[in-house]
Amino acid sequence: MNLNNGNVLPSAPDPWNESALKDLAAQHTSASLLAVLKGIEFLKARSVVPDESLHDSLKMLPRYADEELDDHAAQIGKHILAMMVSEQESKRPPERGTKIPAYVVFNHLLKRNPHFKRWIEFHSIRPPRHPDDWEQFATEGMAQSDHDYCLAMREFGQMLARMIAERGQISEHLALCLMHSHELSDPERALNLLAWIDTVEQEAIR
Repeated sequence: MNLNNGNVLPSAPDPWNESALKDLAAQHTSASLLAVLKGIEFLKARSVVPDESLHDSLKMLPRYADEELDDHAAQIGKHILAMMVSEQESKRPPERGTKIPAYVVFNHLLKRNPHFKRWIEFHSIRPPRHPDDWEQFATEGMAQSDHDYCLAMREFGQMLARMIAERGQISEHLALCLMHSHELSDPERALNLLAWIDTVEQEAIR
């Protein structure tokens, strides 16, 4: 509520429907819904607003039954991730064509990023652990605020492995973002990393 000349004025409606979604998340355990909320925080902080289609989808989300909620939240999450990537791209400096080999990024991370090093350790265990064990291994002993970033190391590592196998190179700007992602603060750290991973993979396709 806002006060103006002693009169109480109604607050402007939230196009993201964030309040209702937070209430929903308090009642339902859904990783996809929590990811949607984090994406909303990221975009709202940058004054991004949803288009009409996304706005309608967010309003509909609390109406779905439990068994449908996670699937619909996952679809919305993909839409929001695409918006995050677009927002990141709009802030990138002009590309000068400089490329950095993916293995250089990999080696830098192995020395400097303890969360990435844990992903390497997971794959070095013999006999190999089941892939489903990654979540517990990645977050064991880590602060709760680090969990999303820790878990993202799987997607991060797989992306770099593909780039190396294909002798891929990464644009200098994105390579530097990836090499220093662990130095960012939450909640942007994991969200930025996922957006950059997607951007690198799209860059490799072109």
